[in-house]
Amino acid sequence: MFTSIRWKFIVVYFLLVFIAMVIVGVFIVQRFEAQQLENRTNTMVKQIESIISTSSYVSEDNWAEVSEEIQDTLNEWRFDGTETLYVIYYEDIPKIIASSYSNHNKIKGQNALVYKFLDPTLILSVYNDGERSEGIKKDANENTVFKHLAYPVLNEVGQIKGVLYITSDLQDVYKTLDDSKKLLTSATMLALVTTVLLGFLIASSITEPIRDVTKKAEKMAKGDFEQFVEVKSD
Repeated sequence: MFTSIRWKFIVVYFLLVFIAMVIVGVFIVQRFEAQQLENRTNTMVKQIESIISTSSYVSEDNWAEVSEEIQDTLNEWRFDGTETLYVIYYEDIPKIIASSYSNHNKIKGQNALVYKFLDPTLILSVYNDGERSEGIKKDANENTVFKHLAYPVLNEVGQIKGVLYITSDLQDVYKTLDDSKKLLTSATMLALVTTVLLGFLIASSITEPIRDVTKKAEKMAKGDFEQFVEVKSD
């Protein structure tokens, strides 16, 4: 069946549409994911900058002396359930001195480099380069993906006073991404079914005259010269 001209036409149409839809789908999904992550990053940066600009205690040079006041500021700040902010101050080691985590007293004073919900490479990168660092990391159970952002706070001479480290749950982002993939898959299937149907009609319009001529040529070859080929166009 697939050796006939009609089905060769249909297969070619099918493959062309399939390849085009896959390329477009991959491009759209990747671009959409990048845009969603960029929007989330911008939101996290704005939150940190708002805390820096509105909290007088963050502007202090020695955060260890005002850690309780910084903690009070975080308690008053409105964080949704998907975000957690950690305040890291370097004494002998980078320590967590305040957090928006519900049980913040439990993690206060812990070494930020070994705390399981933080990425030590981002913290070290901030202290070494003096610039913000970001990444994506799965939680300890590898069930949820989080966006991590380490943001340096500088004093008047450009030295790092401490780091504000924020994490954001990306579950909603990837759920939206999965819904988009399902929608694109459905659109691709619909396009392929439509392609097969249209390809069948188009191929038939091309191959039917050829089959008609072939049959009449066979009859003429057998001696029947009373054949007439209908011409439907110029």
